[in-house]
Amino acid sequence: MWKQLGFPLDEATETNAVAPLSAVLPSLMNTSLETIRHYLHAEAELSGQEKLTAASIVGWLQEAGATRIVTGLGGHGVAGVFSGGEKGPKVMLRAELDALPISERGDAREWRSRNEHIAHSIIQKEYVTVQHALRFIEHVCRRNMLSGVVAVVTMDT
Repeated sequence: MWKQLGFPLDEATETNAVAPLSAVLPSLMNTSLETIRHYLHAEAELSGQEKLTAASIVGWLQEAGATRIVTGLGGHGVAGVFSGGEKGPKVMLRAELDALPISERGDAREWRSRNEHIAHSIIQKEYVTVQHALRFIEHVCRRNMLSGVVAVVTMDT
């Protein structure tokens, strides 16, 4: 199945035991999408250095009930697979969560990037896409309504 979805298994590691690096990781299911977006924005990491971001995604995939988690895709990329009880379509949602080597301007938002000269330059719609996807999948899986396979993938650019 992984080769059909295009995942390079020779570089990846399947895991369900990776713990998030941050002790203050907000709960995916009990936190507003805005708060999670602010958390990711404040912890901005450059491409190839997204250790905290990857660990956070793994934690959220575990919380959402992923049936399979693969780490190390192209570096710090993560894939979470949610398999339904019946055959059905295969869907993949992909997002890039890296930041740019730039400084933020202006205000003193509490969720401003904590990493000097590293920031997200635009509102990253991928954050919301992944969060909505995980919440939807968690909702469907808890009710045994999922048919087919849904993969949520984040990768280094």
